[in-house]
Amino acid sequence: MLEIFKALSNPYRLQIVELLYEQERRPDELETELEMTRGGLERHLKQLVDCGLVEKISFIETGRAKVKYVLSGEAREFYEKARTLVEKFLREKKTPQSRKEQLRILETRLNTLYESIEEINRLHKDSQITEKEYITVKEGYLRELIEIEKEMSLLLQSVSGDTLR
Repeated sequence: MLEIFKALSNPYRLQIVELLYEQERRPDELETELEMTRGGLERHLKQLVDCGLVEKISFIETGRAKVKYVLSGEAREFYEKARTLVEKFLREKKTPQSRKEQLRILETRLNTLYESIEEINRLHKDSQITEKEYITVKEGYLRELIEIEKEMSLLLQSVSGDTLR
């Protein structure tokens, strides 16, 4: 089970699962939709195939071997149940009780993001990803970092505004 959650912990792999939930896809379609290189895509697909979430189907078209990917039946069922649970959770969830709790949540997101940045730096240093993949992923992480910092700034401003009153 840990292997499945680990596979789903990456935003690109989550996007792949969402796209395959909609319909089967060929690698070139996924590359285009995700704006990802073939090498990067293949690494993500391998992890999803290895844990049983995605199935790789080989077929012949116009005399040439082709491949397409589909969400496994079990993964489709899991996705539908998880989606229903998440939608219910989001409808019913309580907002954080205090600004202090909101700050803790943002700090946790920030720490997780820093860990992801360290991991992508390590992969790049070890030449496990291309320069283009590195830049693309790092760009996304930096955008997310900016968003979290903005949220923290707004929250801290509202806290200091409340204490001045």
